[in-house]
Amino acid sequence: MQREAQAHALTVAVLNCDRDDRIPFLEAILDGLRAGMPIALFGTIMAEASFWADRASRAERKAYCAACFACLDPEDQDAFRIFIEERRAA
Repeated sequence: MQREAQAHALTVAVLNCDRDDRIPFLEAILDGLRAGMPIALFGTIMAEASFWADRASRAERKAYCAACFACLDPEDQDAFRIFIEERRAA
């Protein structure tokens, strides 16, 4: 109930903003909540990537995935496709 009340209060606050300020305000909030770039500081690269992906927005995950896939050589792209198909089958 408390989360719903807080969400309602945020909605009311946004609606009370000047029309010209609403979208920039919401974009600033979303930018502040995004996970940002994945940076491997501690542990394994895969553990750091998983940690980042758990916190990233859907748009961030899609953008990074597509960009990384495009940068792979054809052999690694094929290996990635096999990896994905095996995970779907499981």
